[in-house]
Amino acid sequence: RFTDESLSAGNSQFLIDGFLYNNLGAGAYPKPSVGSSASKSEMASFFGRINYSYKDRYLLTATMRADGASNFAKNNRWGYFPSVALGWRFTEEEFMQPLTSVLSNGKLRVSFGQTGNSNIGNRVISYYSTGNNNEFGGTEQVGVYLSQMGNVDLKWETTTEWNVGVDLGFFKNRLNVTAEYFHKVVSDLLSERSLLGFQEVSTIAANIGETQSQGFELTINSTNFNTKNFGWNTDFTFSLYRDKWKTRDESWKPSAYSVYDSPIRYQYGYLSDGLIQPGETVDWMPGAIPGQVKIKDINGYVYNEDGSVKVDQHGIPLKSGKPDGKLDDADKVIYGSSDPGYLLGLNNTFRWKNFDLNIYFYGQFDLLNSGSYKDLWLTGASGMTGIVNMYRGYNMPVSAKDVWTSDNQSAVRPGYFQDKSTWGIGDYYLQKSWFVRCRNITLGYTIPVNQGRNILSNVRVYFDVNNPFTITPYDGLDLETDNSVWAYPNVRSFSLGVDITF
Repeated sequence: RFTDESLSAGNSQFLIDGFLYNNLGAGAYPKPSVGSSASKSEMASFFGRINYSYKDRYLLTATMRADGASNFAKNNRWGYFPSVALGWRFTEEEFMQPLTSVLSNGKLRVSFGQTGNSNIGNRVISYYSTGNNNEFGGTEQVGVYLSQMGNVDLKWETTTEWNVGVDLGFFKNRLNVTAEYFHKVVSDLLSERSLLGFQEVSTIAANIGETQSQGFELTINSTNFNTKNFGWNTDFTFSLYRDKWKTRDESWKPSAYSVYDSPIRYQYGYLSDGLIQPGETVDWMPGAIPGQVKIKDINGYVYNEDGSVKVDQHGIPLKSGKPDGKLDDADKVIYGSSDPGYLLGLNNTFRWKNFDLNIYFYGQFDLLNSGSYKDLWLTGASGMTGIVNMYRGYNMPVSAKDVWTSDNQSAVRPGYFQDKSTWGIGDYYLQKSWFVRCRNITLGYTIPVNQGRNILSNVRVYFDVNNPFTITPYDGLDLETDNSVWAYPNVRSFSLGVDITF
């Protein structure tokens, strides 16, 4: 149970400041402020679980969960979410015994389950708020308006997921491999639905559509060496993830470039065709000047007899597949998902006598990047005026020498008036790239301590380098924090420390 209550009061025009908040009534302001609020929400959960194991060979876990939330109406207040997991440790079977010297552990796993989400706030009921006061009948009246439209049909968002996995251990578990595939569907998504313009509010909370996610994960752990004076362990991870829309809400209003089952996070825009050169006429880009990015005219709409645009069964405008002499949404395309294609991680831990060394790498591949901030800023493609950047005396990158000018028409970077283009740069700077980052290197030394004569049980001195280097063909600042994220680049840091255990 969650209860929230608040009370506020305010005044001004005090004779002196010494009262602070101890005598609010002493203020002379004609309309002192006063306010209060209260809210209460409740959640209740019940669950039961059954575990069964036969000779540690056949495993079963079944769970039934019931969750209730007060922020849903009575008819949808409770959600019921089952789950079941099956396991088979096949290395315990008789027919596997001849292989146990190599395959020391083998387990097959299958699971299915559902979970619920009620994180939508108190959106079932409608709220009215006071607004601007108006004079009516010679008297000032308080205005009231609908600030939130309730939806009594809201219900639990449900995530349904099933997994198939295998755990393998080789050579007395010195080498362990785990592989897993998962498939997840999120249905009755809790979000906002747009309303028509004549409504008092613009949106209403609703259950909208379904999304689908699937992926594969691989983990390999190995003990390469393990002697008295030397040890070496390696951990490797690989993950692949894809998601998309499975079902759209009935109120979905697609654009011409929309795809019904598109990735949830994607980039889209025009296709580029180099830079406009002097004397070149681009009929579908009226007003364009040399040095600006030339955008391709690749498509047009299909029209009905009454002049309206034809649409498919999902409401997506149909396109002719032929240039139509103008640029609009019909010429835009989806470039691809904003998520990385796959991710890798590699961690190595070494031990030699009292020294220890840990080196951790991770990488992302098939990253779709819309361009480095330094490139977009250079010629104003990010919304800043490139020519002003230069004449204000800003420190320009070396790549400024490769900007298109009338004296440098072979340059590959747009001219300083690119920001004046109505159509932007399209995919001119778009690129697929990758990086492998050395995230951390730690070197430590454990000082021998005579525990029988000392209150100290362990003393370890270490030196740590965070983000020492990155391997990538990308020439921008940082693929993780550049233009698409607008965050400060990953910093390199050094630290020296001591761990003391008593």
